[in-house]
Amino acid sequence: MYKVLALDLDGTLVNSKKELTKRVKDALDELRDNGNHVVLASGRPLAGILPIAKKLEMEKRGGYILSFNGGCVTDCATMQQIHSRNINKEYISPLLEALSFEECVPLSYKYGKIISERDDEKYLIEEANINHLEILKVKSLKDELLASDHETQKILCTAEPENAARITYELAEMFHGRLNIFRSEPYFIEIVPIGTDKGSALDSLMKSMGYTRENLVACGDGLNDLTMINYAGLGVCMANGCEELKNNADYICPSNDEDGVASVVEKFFLC
Repeated sequence: MYKVLALDLDGTLVNSKKELTKRVKDALDELRDNGNHVVLASGRPLAGILPIAKKLEMEKRGGYILSFNGGCVTDCATMQQIHSRNINKEYISPLLEALSFEECVPLSYKYGKIISERDDEKYLIEEANINHLEILKVKSLKDELLASDHETQKILCTAEPENAARITYELAEMFHGRLNIFRSEPYFIEIVPIGTDKGSALDSLMKSMGYTRENLVACGDGLNDLTMINYAGLGVCMANGCEELKNNADYICPSNDEDGVASVVEKFFLC
């Protein structure tokens, strides 16, 4: 029944030390040996996902990467983009102007790096560490994103958790129908094109593979995993996941520090 396993990375596939454990890797190897497929579905940019994809040998064994919360889908065997959504350039100036009045730090991705007008904010540094990317301090984020040769798939804002919820709500109201704005962590505000989320990207991918949602198992832990958990035939929340995701999941597995993904593979794919 299940043919595809979609996995969030942070808090799901990797443990708290950002490690891919042997038990999890071995389980995913056996899953693929049996003809099934792995999809890495993350809010990270592609460059931040590739190191884990390489550890799983996805360039040889196949599979797919959903980066930017589904804004881009890449076929690992060919490294070709098979799906991409970009933020309309006409929204960038008013968005950055609105953010200039808030206690937050906007950033994006270019030149294979994180670009921002700051390089010293703690959550910005955490995003760089998570993705193993350099921070490039730029004079004008707006000018970088409006360059004619650049397409922006995601803007991320960092803010203290006590401010992030309010900022997210205000931005979502301001850009309703134009941008999809949500939190992936208490301190990360994701801004992507309207209609972009992990669930819709997986729907397109599953159809292109000749499968239906009933053939999909999706595992996650955060609010940005909600759409794929609801879309999948079997939506799994990690024991370390947020309460809203647990309330929407079909199954709760052990935490990411207890090799929860391996237990899902063993229970639903290798039984």
